[in-house]
Amino acid sequence: NNCKCKQSWGGCNNSCCNPDGDLNEWCMVEDANCEDSDWGFCKPPGSDPQTCQDSPPRWIDAEQDTCATYGMLGYCTKDGDYGSGWHKSWGTFSDYANQGHSATSACCACGGGLDIASKCRDKDWVDSDGDTCATYSEASWCDHLGSYGFGWHEEWGSFAGSPNAAKACCYCGG
Repeated sequence: NNCKCKQSWGGCNNSCCNPDGDLNEWCMVEDANCEDSDWGFCKPPGSDPQTCQDSPPRWIDAEQDTCATYGMLGYCTKDGDYGSGWHKSWGTFSDYANQGHSATSACCACGGGLDIASKCRDKDWVDSDGDTCATYSEASWCDHLGSYGFGWHEEWGSFAGSPNAAKACCYCGG
């Protein structure tokens, strides 16, 4: 949610880290009011939720790695090149293709994905807290299937309103 992260906390010395080993890195925020919590998810490197969506939705490679994994672990660059996390011994991206796509065609973090900026226009909409479609996109509160994104906190409940973000916002599938 563009909240400022603490630089060092609980054994993490790089703002964002993944102490529980789940899919997304997170941080302790400096101002709990910013996130309505003392923690928040960090955006995967190379993600640009305002203009791009991974496509096909929820793509995984032949080894079950997601686009988020490719971005977070530095397997690729935004230019479609191999990143510092990719080992040459693994072969090429196309060796891991699935559903007719490699990471370079499916993942925004790797230079692929779907350019949504030219395909859709958000409705003039705000939720009950005054948050706009831009906020939902920037904070990754939703995904392009209308589901909750990695920035959404479970304790916030469901998307509310009529229409809700999933219907009003391009990034949320609207």
